[in-house]
Amino acid sequence: MVVVTGQATLQVAAGTLPRQRSDYPMANLSTLWVNNRNRLPDSITYDDGSMVRSILLLSPQTFYGPSFAAGFFCTPPCREFIFAVFIVFTSSGALFPVAVNEVIWCANRGSPLGEDATLELTGDGDLVLREKANGRLVWSSGTSGRSVQGMEITENGNLVLFDQRNGTVWQSFDHPTDALVPGQSLLQGMILKANTSPTNWTESKIYITILQDGVYGYVESTPPQLYYNYVVSTNKSKRVPTTVTFTNGCFSIFVQSTQPGNPDGRIALPEAKSIQYIRGILLENNTTSNCYLQLYCLPQSATYSLFFCPYTKQKLQTKTILVSILAAIGALILVVVVAIYVQKRRKYRERDEELDFDIMPGMPTRFSFQKLRKSTEDFSKKLGEGGFGSVYEGKISEEKVAVKRLESARQGKKEFLAEVETIGSIEHINLVRLIGVCVEKSNRLLVYEYMSRGSLDRWIYYHHNNAPLDWSTRCRIILDIAKGLCYLHEECRRKIAHLDIKPQNILLDDNFNAKLADFGLSKLIDRDQSKFGVVLMEIISGRKNIDISQPEEAVQLINLLREKAQNSQLIDMIDKHSNDMVSHQEEVIQMMKLAMWCLQNDSDRRPSMSMVVKVLEGAMRVENCLDYSFFNANSVISVQGIPSTYSAPPRASILSSPR
Repeated sequence: MVVVTGQATLQVAAGTLPRQRSDYPMANLSTLWVNNRNRLPDSITYDDGSMVRSILLLSPQTFYGPSFAAGFFCTPPCREFIFAVFIVFTSSGALFPVAVNEVIWCANRGSPLGEDATLELTGDGDLVLREKANGRLVWSSGTSGRSVQGMEITENGNLVLFDQRNGTVWQSFDHPTDALVPGQSLLQGMILKANTSPTNWTESKIYITILQDGVYGYVESTPPQLYYNYVVSTNKSKRVPTTVTFTNGCFSIFVQSTQPGNPDGRIALPEAKSIQYIRGILLENNTTSNCYLQLYCLPQSATYSLFFCPYTKQKLQTKTILVSILAAIGALILVVVVAIYVQKRRKYRERDEELDFDIMPGMPTRFSFQKLRKSTEDFSKKLGEGGFGSVYEGKISEEKVAVKRLESARQGKKEFLAEVETIGSIEHINLVRLIGVCVEKSNRLLVYEYMSRGSLDRWIYYHHNNAPLDWSTRCRIILDIAKGLCYLHEECRRKIAHLDIKPQNILLDDNFNAKLADFGLSKLIDRDQSKFGVVLMEIISGRKNIDISQPEEAVQLINLLREKAQNSQLIDMIDKHSNDMVSHQEEVIQMMKLAMWCLQNDSDRRPSMSMVVKVLEGAMRVENCLDYSFFNANSVISVQGIPSTYSAPPRASILSSPR
C-alpha cells in the first residue's frame, strides 16, 4: 500500500497513470490518504476560516483559474471534515487562496470526520472512508470486486472509479447531494436535497426530485408536501427514464425525447458567461420557507437565484404569508433608496475620475468607445482571446492596431488609469507599444500596435504548416526577448517582472523582430529567468514545454533536457525540422547551456537578464559548473519534486497582450 504524505509521494502513488500538467487528477489502487495537514501539505485555509486538503486536483489549461479537486473540507472551527469534491482556484497547479471554495459533492454529509481520518482506495477497488479514533467505517463506494483500476477527478467535476477499459464503475454524478455542475444530469428518482445551512451539511427537509413527467419540489413529511412542480405535457411511451440535464444555461427536461439538443421542456436560468454550478438553498432555516436554486458564477463569485415558488394549492399559514409580503415590500423600498444613492455617488465619482484622467501626465491617447467600435467594424475581426478579454483587429487613421476589450476588469477606474499610466510610459523597441485607452462607464479597452506575424508559438510549434525558422532568425528572436526583459528588470523607471514569459506572449513583426507583451506590475524578478530558459529551449527544440503527444518519458521538455545533459546527448534536443539548425549544432548546444544556466534550481545561481544579454552578444561566457537539478517554471515544484519558493505568483495584470 502507498501512504500519501505529500505531493511528491502522490506522484509516485499515481504510478503508471499519465500526468499531463502540474496537477494530480488520478490515483492508483492501494493508496491511503490521512486527513492531516502534515500528511497532506497541499492545503489552503481561506479568509472565512474554512480549509481544503486536496488529494486529487485537475487544473485548468490556463495559467490561473478555477479547478476541480477532491479531498477533505471543513468550516470553522474546523474540527469536523467531509470528503468532498470542490471548486478551488489554482495558479500553475498550486492552490491559490483568493476565494472561498465551493463544495459540489459530499460523501459523508451526515457523518463528519475528525483529524487523522483515512480515505483508502483499496487493492480490490473499494473507496473507503474511516474514522481514525476507532476505525469506524463512515462511507464506502461499494465497488469491491468490480474490476476498479483507479480513481480520477474529471474536467467537469465528476469523481470517477474506472476499470481497465476506462469504463465508469462508480461516479459521484450518480449520487448528487445539493449541487449540480454543467453537464450533470438528474435521472428519474434522483433527488437534490438542500443542506440545513451553509455550515451544517446535514440534509434539510427540502428537496427537488425528477418524476416521470417533470421536476417536483417537496417538503419532507408523511405524506410529502408538494411545494413546486414543472410538468412537461407529453405522452410517455418509451421506457427510458425521465432526465433533467443542467446544460446550455438551462434545465433541459427529457421525458419522451432522447435527442440531446431537443428536450421536451426547459427551465431557463439567469444568463452567466463563466463557470457555473447550481445549489439547492433554503431561504430560511425552517420547513415553511421558500426553497430556491442558486446559480453560482465563477471566478466572479456572483450569484443569481432561481426561485421554486410555493405550490398555490398548499395551505400556508396566513401569518407567514403576511410577514413575507411586508418583508418583500420593505426590501423593495430599501433597494430603491440604495439604488438612487449609489447612482448619484457613481455619477459624482465618474465626473471626478474624468477630471483625474485629463490631468494625469504621460497618459496614452484616449479614444471613445464609439470610435473603437467603428475602427474594429463592431469588433468583428477577432485576433484571439486571453484570460481578461478578446483582441480585435482595427484601423485608426490608416494604421492597423490591435484592440483589447477587457471583460473582467475588477479594478476601479483610478487604479486602472494609474496602471495604464505606468505601462504607457514604458517605451522600448522590444516591448509592444500601448497606443491608447478607452475608459467609459464599465468599458475598458486598450489599443496596441499591430504585430503582423502574430505570436512566436505559431512559428515554432508547426501548427500552421509553416517553414522552420533558420538559426540566425531564432538567435535574433532570443536576443530581442532578453533585451526586453533586461529593460523591464533593470533599466526602466519602475522595475517590472513579466511573470508569464511564453511563446504566446512574444509577438513578431514583418521582419521577425520580437516584442514582449503581457507585462504587469510585480517584483518577483527571479522567476522570469527560469521561464526565459524554458522559452529558449522551446525555440531550440521546436516543441512545447509540456507536450502530451510525445512518448511518456519525453512529455516534459525540462525533464528531457536534464536527462540528455546528464548523458551528453544534447544534440538530440535540436529541432529536427530545420537542417540549418542541425548544421549549427555547436552554437545551438552553447545556447542550450545558457538555458540551463537560467534554469538553475537555486535562484542565486541564475544570471541576471543583463548577463544573459552579454552572453548573447559575445561579451561573456556561460558558467561552467551547472547543476542539472533544474527549476521547472511551469510547476510549483522543481523537476526533482523539491518544493519551490515560488508557490503562488501574484494575480496577473489586466493590461495583457494584444494577441
